[in-house]
Amino acid sequence: MLQPIGKRVLIQIEENIKESKSGIILAKEEEYDETKGVILAVGDVDHLQSLGLKVGDTVIIDDLGAEEFRDKIDNKQIKLKILGVDHILAKVIIDQVAE
Repeated sequence: MLQPIGKRVLIQIEENIKESKSGIILAKEEEYDETKGVILAVGDVDHLQSLGLKVGDTVIIDDLGAEEFRDKIDNKQIKLKILGVDHILAKVIIDQVAE
């Protein structure tokens, strides 16, 4: 695994899988959603925490200037990006509606 240095983060880019209601995986236009991912590792933890972010958060990124890598976790090919914290545009928050 990679460990970012300074005010950088390691993001796992989300795979763009579309599935029908019955569970059939549909053909993909693009394999990855380049602007959405999960924070896997951070350089400066204190700076990230001051922004209200932590490892495991799903974020929307501006990937201009990001360094891209591919790696394997649990025998699955994944896409990774290292970028500055200032390229994180938003944290994805899922509101749970009470039934």
